[in-house]
Amino acid sequence: MAEPHPPLELACNILSQDKKDRDSLLLVVESLNALKDDRERLLVLSKDIWIASREESWRIPFGESGILEFFQSLLPELKDEDGELRLNALKILGNSCSDKDANRERMIAHPDSLRHIINTISCPESGTIAAIVLHNIITDYDPAQLAAIQHGAVPVIFDVLSSQSLEGPINHLLRTLELLLSHDAGKDAAPQTAPGTLIQILLIPDDEGQSVNFDNALSIIAILSTLLTSSTMQAGLLKSSSGDANRGFPGLLTALEWSFDNISPDTSTEERKKKDLGLIRHARNQLVECIGEVAASPEFLKTFPLNSPVIQRVKDLLQVQAGKEELTIASCIAIGNIGRSDEICTALVQDLAIQTPILRIIEQTIDAYDTAVKAIRSKSSSSSSSTEIDPSKALEAVRVTSSGAMSISILHSAVGVLKNLAIPQPNKTALVEAGTFVAIRRMLLLSGVATGQVYYAAISLARLLVVENRANIEVMLTIPEQKDTSDDTAAGKSTFALILDHFTPEADAPTKTELARLVVATLRCSYRDSTGSMRTIKKLMEYEVIGDIVWWMVSQDAYPTVRSDGWFAMAVLSTSAEGLTWIKNGIEKVWPSVSVGGKEKTEGTETEVKELDEKDSKEEVKDRTGEDVMWETIRRGGREAENVAYVANECGRTDMVHAVLKASGSG
Repeated sequence: MAEPHPPLELACNILSQDKKDRDSLLLVVESLNALKDDRERLLVLSKDIWIASREESWRIPFGESGILEFFQSLLPELKDEDGELRLNALKILGNSCSDKDANRERMIAHPDSLRHIINTISCPESGTIAAIVLHNIITDYDPAQLAAIQHGAVPVIFDVLSSQSLEGPINHLLRTLELLLSHDAGKDAAPQTAPGTLIQILLIPDDEGQSVNFDNALSIIAILSTLLTSSTMQAGLLKSSSGDANRGFPGLLTALEWSFDNISPDTSTEERKKKDLGLIRHARNQLVECIGEVAASPEFLKTFPLNSPVIQRVKDLLQVQAGKEELTIASCIAIGNIGRSDEICTALVQDLAIQTPILRIIEQTIDAYDTAVKAIRSKSSSSSSSTEIDPSKALEAVRVTSSGAMSISILHSAVGVLKNLAIPQPNKTALVEAGTFVAIRRMLLLSGVATGQVYYAAISLARLLVVENRANIEVMLTIPEQKDTSDDTAAGKSTFALILDHFTPEADAPTKTELARLVVATLRCSYRDSTGSMRTIKKLMEYEVIGDIVWWMVSQDAYPTVRSDGWFAMAVLSTSAEGLTWIKNGIEKVWPSVSVGGKEKTEGTETEVKELDEKDSKEEVKDRTGEDVMWETIRRGGREAENVAYVANECGRTDMVHAVLKASGSG
């Protein structure tokens, strides 16, 4: 027991006073300097200062008076036997920096103390406190985060996390990593083994059989998501892969599966449950992104060839599991990212028949949707026979149920895989024979919330299937046998007709554009195949909306390539009597869906522009006619103008033909 010491007693009394400012602490600083070599009494005073530092009102005065600087300088000088004093010093520094940027700046200005705090994290006796102190110093303060990175905090923390003798809570280590890895410098400083370390902590229970808690699991997943955007980290994870399902890329798959059984929401209140469920969904989406990122790595197939057990495991996940939709999405994204070359895509279809489970996913997902709609209709009709069913409410109900759920994301990811597979020419026929057009028809008949992206994906897939493939075009144009009459809207319609039904004023521009590209792909393939071109074009003439689509293509200004394709399509259509009629109608009438507000952009003479400006000052510019669009294209010149000349000649408009010839120097 230390004997009474006047400076010590005076300093302790000052810390208990109500007055809290720099001047009142000067005697405390003197006492600290006087007791620096008296470790026993210094320990007593440090404890009182630590307790005082819990009060926010003391924190800035501690920094301004020099108390903070005293303990910064003292910390690196302490020896092993000064363990309790070291803990008090750490607590004083940590508390003083909590929410106080001025004191955080003082910590940065004293690099030895910051470096010592970081190194102390690996000390079994005081590592937990040091981690808390570092977290207090860097929270919401970028300069301190960058300084900590510079002094080696990231590898030190990962060394501690990977230690076999890891003891104590890890929450502050994880929260600190989240802050440090938000900087590119932090990610660059992480060891290649970092993702593997995190996966091990997530999946392997501790010595007492306990798994990581809710908050730590979410932190680990967030850190993984940040790290695995780096190709270096992806390569490191792939190198660490082995036959162990908990390591490397297989460990990511296991982590996603693990999340469904081991991360549960707090159900104490409905509000907390809702919040936790949102956090869980976000964490699973992060794992899905991680799986996709690693599968897209150039090193992936070198590590896991198509005949490997890991690829088979991914293929086995290509199934709909109620309440576990993220597994389906992750496997689709992985296969889609693997299949990014013609060679691999061909092997996936021809050797692995990967299209079979993908198409089954689409079928089962839409089945679940239909079942939910029927259930809602049945429930509504029993409660009120006069209530009209809103399909969007049915879709929303399906999206939130955990059993038999329908997910737009599943359809989108499954179609994404098929689109990759449909690019190589050898795959196109195999995909159609497997039933891809059947799946497309069912997707086109969906209605409700967020189905627009499904329509776009389905039409895009159909376009890829018919590019340079006359056999698939014939299938698309043929009315299939009705095996299921549950939906009469598709009865008697070809797949092509169902696609054209989506060219509406309400359709968004990307969907219209993709639909138009499909029409052009069909015309181009038919035009090049002289043996059956007129037969196919004659079939196309059954759909008058094609004329509207082609005029929309040449009338829009957003996509020059689409406009050019439109003139090609128009030239092809003009070879038939029906197509020529559509074109003439377009030239002669005001095109209702093309309107320009403000001044028309005209590349004519200065006189023409001036006259247009004068007209604009008197009245609003009217809708462009088909003839306006053709003249504008002639003025632009090039290949488009040549196609216009062909069309104009077929329409008997020799004035347009002469204008093109003159512009090209041929007339």
